[in-house]
Amino acid sequence: MITLISSFLILFSFLFQETTGDWIYSGTSDVGNVFYYNSKYVKKEGEKITIWNKMVLDKPKVKDGKQFSYELTLEECNCKNMSTKILVVGQFSIKDELFNSVNYENDEERIAPEGSIVHGYITRICKRFNQKKKPQIR
Repeated sequence: MITLISSFLILFSFLFQETTGDWIYSGTSDVGNVFYYNSKYVKKEGEKITIWNKMVLDKPKVKDGKQFSYELTLEECNCKNMSTKILVVGQFSIKDELFNSVNYENDEERIAPEGSIVHGYITRICKRFNQKKKPQIR
């Protein structure tokens, strides 16, 4: 019972968190789906960066009687071992209504093979959010 309650709390805290940054183009799949990541990370702990990703479908699909238009994924990227871990996925209709969500709290990290699209994505995320700030000259 406690595990169920904690899962719901984690799910809802992540899904309804404000994604206040701009969406940065990340790539396009072979079937035409477009991927973006948010310009602000949600959390950063050491080598792990938790960030929102958005997948916009080339053509909306019908699911549960609604048109599924895009998906938001809360994902953890590990810059040390070049892996990703999905935390939460929410599917949204054309009218921006959340109609399906899945909590992947116990998902395992997946190491991205060097040279793969995912490896390149993790590299971009790590480079962007691990940049040292330049000292300001006064």
